[in-house]
Amino acid sequence: MKIIISFPIFSQGGAEKAAQLYLSNLQKKHEVTLIANENLIYKFEKFVQLNKAKNSYINHLKILYKTIRQFQPDSIITFKGHIISVTFIFLIRAIQRHKFTIIMRESNDIVGYSNFEIKSKIKNFIFFKILKKIPAMLCDFVICNSVGSKKNFCKALNIYDNKVKAIFNPTNFIREEKYKWHEKDYDLIFLGRLEGQKDPYLFIETVKNISKLKPDIKAIIVGDGSLKNKLKQLIKSYNLEMNVRFVKFSDKNKRIFLQKSKIFVLTSQYEGMPNVILEALAHGCEVL
Repeated sequence: MKIIISFPIFSQGGAEKAAQLYLSNLQKKHEVTLIANENLIYKFEKFVQLNKAKNSYINHLKILYKTIRQFQPDSIITFKGHIISVTFIFLIRAIQRHKFTIIMRESNDIVGYSNFEIKSKIKNFIFFKILKKIPAMLCDFVICNSVGSKKNFCKALNIYDNKVKAIFNPTNFIREEKYKWHEKDYDLIFLGRLEGQKDPYLFIETVKNISKLKPDIKAIIVGDGSLKNKLKQLIKSYNLEMNVRFVKFSDKNKRIFLQKSKIFVLTSQYEGMPNVILEALAHGCEVL
């Protein structure tokens, strides 16, 4: 089977990690082409044929159209940018003879996203009725990465249950526990983007509360983001500078500090299927 994966905005996060795992598994039995922007695309060169697009939707759609004509796919899976990508792909399929299946993968719990990120009724209407409902109606199938996300998707958009499939994120994690519990350096670990969705403030509050009972608690924050300076100020105001350490996010740091930590704390306001829970368990962390 020939498969195109369309990923117009490729940065760094759970959806990108899921795409990497999709690619590494699909290419074992199928011919796969990835179309993505130039950010971090080098990570996939060992997996599949690549079509690089400069960082804009217009360039992405040009490459997508060209690839569809040349590659003649059996299926196209879209990651992100669904209102543009799915609509564009649907129109191409409508005007050309070659038919293929259009699959939209939704990485978030759309109800959780709406509740936390969208504050106005107008924006909420646009989000559900335009950005999500239209591509969901135009595509053939929708993939959600958890049963709960699928349930919320179908209910919020009034989509038939049989059109939406719950497919958990593929994994390739090998259980790797290098240290025994008493040998680990950190009691708690936060791993993720330092942004509102991940709620790192709650992690700091947790450390603060535990420090009242365990003054020598050691915690580590592995991540980067717009809230980093504010979090450091909060830690200073709580006099926790000796208790909490920051390190930059990298795959190497993620692996090292998960192995050195006892408990991973997930503080997110909403998630689809967080890969980080699976990674934490694979590296011997308890998960809270």
